[in-house]
Amino acid sequence: VALVLWLARSLPRQRDKVRLFSVGFLPHALVTGVMVVLVLMERDLGTAVLLVLMLFALLFAAGARLGFLLGALLLAAPLAWTLVAGSPYRMQRIAAFLDPWQHRDGVGFQIVESLIGIGNGGWLGQGLGEGKGKLFYLPAAHTDFIAAVVAEETGLMGVTLVLALYALLVWRGLRA
Repeated sequence: VALVLWLARSLPRQRDKVRLFSVGFLPHALVTGVMVVLVLMERDLGTAVLLVLMLFALLFAAGARLGFLLGALLLAAPLAWTLVAGSPYRMQRIAAFLDPWQHRDGVGFQIVESLIGIGNGGWLGQGLGEGKGKLFYLPAAHTDFIAAVVAEETGLMGVTLVLALYALLVWRGLRA
């Protein structure tokens, strides 16, 4: 939260100089980099990736040069791959993402059950509160896989409505 608030305060103050590497990009990247290293010391790659994506989004919105952002992305890609490939757990999750049915009894369990829940929803769903996936089949239905619960209970129409509302929110944010 502190990083978001600092970036939100710092970037508008340097509105005229945000396109300069030494003023607009480098200081913000260094501060975010320190935070990312601290998060990675806690072995939380997901939060570290979100911090970097948030930095890129705010720099883009502030008007930083696209070349700086793409260059940083190209430099960070090998490091990101090293962090993923260096951890057996992360590699198992990648394998489960690519072929969840092969890993159904292990790391792919949640993905498979979410796909089954989405399929059970059909066009109009089973009705609010009537989905079975959230009861015992999806261990973390209230977190990352809430979309599977929404799809099971409201069907394709409900998921389309949720996506349309997100699109409206993004569109309004970009207009602002």
